[in-house]
Amino acid sequence: MKANLVTVNDANEQKFLERLLGKYGSWCGLNNIKNLNVFEWVSGEKSNYRNWAPNQPVKDVNMRCGKIRFTEGQKWITHECLKKHRYTCEKG
Repeated sequence: MKANLVTVNDANEQKFLERLLGKYGSWCGLNNIKNLNVFEWVSGEKSNYRNWAPNQPVKDVNMRCGKIRFTEGQKWITHECLKKHRYTCEKG
C-alpha cells in the first residue's frame, strides 16, 4: 500500500480535513524543498488549490513544509520540516 502526506485538491477536501482534524493541526504534503519559489505536493499531484493563512507562505530556507494549523483556523502555514507534528496521509 502506497501512501503520501495528504494533497488538498479543493475546498471540499479542505472542509473534510477540518472535520477530521478537529482541534488538531497536521502536516500536509505541500513543500518547497526543491525550489524556494515553487510549492509542490509530495504525491506529484497537480493541484492549484491553496488555503494559506495571512502572511503565508513565508520564503525562509528553514520553513519549507506545509502544515494545516488549528490556531490559524485550519489555514496553512510553512513550518520547519524536521519538527514533529501530527500528519494526515492518503492512499495513492
